[in-house]
Amino acid sequence: MDAAVQSSWKKAVKHYDAAEYFLNVTYPSLKDPILFIGIITNIFSSLEAAMDSVLIHGQNQGMVPKGATTFLEKLRVFRSRSAQQHAIPHEYLHLMADIKNVLDFHKKSPIEFRRKGTFFICAKEYEIQSLTITDIRSHLYKAQEFLKLVEVIINSRY
Repeated sequence: MDAAVQSSWKKAVKHYDAAEYFLNVTYPSLKDPILFIGIITNIFSSLEAAMDSVLIHGQNQGMVPKGATTFLEKLRVFRSRSAQQHAIPHEYLHLMADIKNVLDFHKKSPIEFRRKGTFFICAKEYEIQSLTITDIRSHLYKAQEFLKLVEVIINSRY
């Protein structure tokens, strides 16, 4: 495995492990939904690093063009090249985009609050997004599935 691919892969695993630890160890002891933002941030970082490792692997094989730097550019290239080539289900692409949207919404929101195990993010226009423990567990499970798929791809020799 190429050093750049391996570096991205290690970053993906590190962020996944951090998200899993926050969800399964820290959250049960604190029971504070404010941790949900930190958890999905780690899930997103894990997904993005895993996507990067597949893109770098494809670039090394000459199958993917270089030059994508932003998340949206990388996602576009990943969707058009790598996802088709490796038959990656679109649910993982939607997961990445959905989590990115929640994180962007959180950055722009002036108000956030916790109530009965749910974390609410509010925009100025009264738009509300919520995160529950069920949402977080679902995202983490899908991220784990995606990481398993990526591991197979980056360890292949074609």
